Order: sequence, then structure tokens, then C-alpha cells
Amino acid sequence: MNIRNMKMLASVWFCRILSPVVAIALLLSLIDVEFSSAASTEASKTAAHSEFHTTQGPVQLTTRVDRNSAQVAEAIQLTLIAEVPDGVRVSFPARTEQLGSFDIRKVEDQLDIPVAQGRKSTRTYFLESLSPGEQEVPAVGVSYLDTREASNTRKLAMSDPVRISIGSLLEGQTDPTQFRDIKGIVEISPPAQEHHYVLLSIVAASVLAGAGFAATYYLRRDRDLSASHWALAELDRLSLQHSAAELSPTEFYTQVTDIVRNFIERRFDVAAPRLTSAEFFQLVEQNHQLSPYLRPLRSFLETADMVKFAGLVPQGNDCDAAIAKARNFVEASSATSLKESA
Repeated sequence: MNIRNMKMLASVWFCRILSPVVAIALLLSLIDVEFSSAASTEASKTAAHSEFHTTQGPVQLTTRVDRNSAQVAEAIQLTLIAEVPDGVRVSFPARTEQLGSFDIRKVEDQLDIPVAQGRKSTRTYFLESLSPGEQEVPAVGVSYLDTREASNTRKLAMSDPVRISIGSLLEGQTDPTQFRDIKGIVEISPPAQEHHYVLLSIVAASVLAGAGFAATYYLRRDRDLSASHWALAELDRLSLQHSAAELSPTEFYTQVTDIVRNFIERRFDVAAPRLTSAEFFQLVEQNHQLSPYLRPLRSFLETADMVKFAGLVPQGNDCDAAIAKARNFVEASSATSLKESA
């Protein structure tokens, strides 16, 4: 057999051996692609959005979340869409910092947009949770007024609650039922005592203390400004709703007192929204920052309680006066806070 024939025979055997190897490699690559596609599909199902539709009276309400699961502190977008026919007015609840167990980071509104079948209003909440586990976004009440009816009273449409799974970023947590063996004594040699280390430690502690004081001052100032800006913006929004005759007296006084109580909670770190009027007045009297405003706050809240619970009908410019009192309290208490911080 000459050399040429030997080369041709070697090439044939090489191809016979290589062909199954190539086929197996291609098969494995296809299997890997299939598994990757399945995993991707499963991940997309896990983070899929949810959407619910309900019709209550003249209101068609859509509740939508952009994901069913999220990590701790990961943003979740909740959107409420209220579609109504002409002659029906809707309003969303006053803005707060909490929605159930979720923190509200931002709220965006698109109100009273003309559509083919009437009007559409949209509110979008940007939420996050710091607690892992199964959480529920509670139902949100959207009030509406049907001016086509003779009763001319506001009613409430409720959105659907939504379940969201919050995952923890921590992995490999220790099982508390499994105990480790006690280790032997580990000898640690004491470091050499040098005076310059002590001096450096004192200097570092002083610098950290000064930085902590400065950070506390600026954080407190920013918190006070943020609380007052939020309250004044909410009062401006409420004043516009009142001018447009969108609210009943009960709804107006409920919202204006909620704004004042939530401002006090943000500004003075007290649970004002969850206190009765009697408990609230007692707290104000005992708080040295709030006590100077006891008399105007008592007059303001007692009038609101009479409207909300005793059927008192506001006269003339009573509602405008209530907003003015609330605004004066927010501005005065914020100015006092900044002077004390300085």
C-alpha cells in the first residue's frame, strides 16, 4: 500500500470517529438551549404581572402590578385605572407614606383624561417592602360622585387586593435546630501597646462624632422640609378639589385632618393618625414642640369632628378657613423647627 492510499484510509477512519462526537456535541448544545429556555420561561412566569378588573356602579376599575414577586427593597409598580362615563367624577385617596406593609416611594397621577367612553383617571404607586415573605397590597378606595343622580352623594369603589411574594437577599441562613460542636480555646496574642494608636483612636472618634452630629442636623432639617413641602402640596390639591366642588363636607374635613395628622407624624415622630381626638390633645399638651399649638389644633379638630360625626354643615368660607388654619400650622411649626435645629 502506497503512502497516498494510507492517507486516504486514515482520513476515512478519522471522519467515522469524529462524526458521532460532533453529533453528540450538537445534541448537548440543543439540550442546554432547551433547559435555558425553560428556565427563562419559568423566571418570566415568576415575575409576571397581575391585572384585575371590576365594575362598581359607573366605575370600571383596573388594578395592575408589574410583578408578582420581588426582592427586599426592589421597586414594585401598582397602577389603578378608573374609567367612568361623562358626568361622574372620581378622586383618589390622600397620599400617605404606607400602603399596608409596603412603603410608598412615589405617587404619580393622571387625572380626568378624555377617552372614547368618557373620562379616565390613573394613579401609579411605586412601592417597596423590607419584610421578606408573602405580602398583600390592600384594597384602595376610589371615591366617585355621579352628578347625573339626584342624591348627589359620593360613593366608594374598592380595588382588588394583590398578593406579592417578597424574597430575601440573604442566602445560607443557619438552621437554629442544628447545633455546632464547641471549639477549643483559641489563644490570641495581645497587640503591642503603643501610645500613638491611642491618640489616633481619640482623633478618629472625635471626627466620627462631629460627622454624626452634622449628619443628624442635616437629616433632621431635610425631614422637616420634606414633611412641610408634602403637607402644603396636599393642601393645595385639596383646595383645588374643594373649589371644583368634588368633595362632600365630610370627605373634605376627613382629608384635611388626615393631612394635618400625617404631617405631625412625619415632623414630630408621633403616631397622630392612629390616636383619638382625646388622646391626640393629651399628647399635644405633653409635647413641648406641639404644646404652643394646642388651642388652634383643638379648635380645628373639634370643628372637623362635628362635621364628620355630628352632621354639622359648614357655612360660607368655613372650608377655606380650615385649609388656611392647616397651612398656618404647618408653616409655623416648620419655621420653629428650623430655628431650634440652628
